[in-house]
Amino acid sequence: MGLFHMVLTLECPHCGEKLIRVAPSEYLDLAICPSCLACGPYDGVLESEVELDSDMPLPAEVADYVRGLHH
Repeated sequence: MGLFHMVLTLECPHCGEKLIRVAPSEYLDLAICPSCLACGPYDGVLESEVELDSDMPLPAEVADYVRGLHH
């Protein structure tokens, strides 16, 4: 899986960190908080139609990638 990321200007409503956009596949972009790992579909979060979900399961590779960016 070739991941890429981009830091967004949006902040996590749970902890105030800047969100990161990660594309784990060609069909899915996620907005993820690098601190608490709350996430949601990028387009929905960007347009304020979807709130970040702290219970949304992330593939281990994506969670590890985002944690690595935060430290």
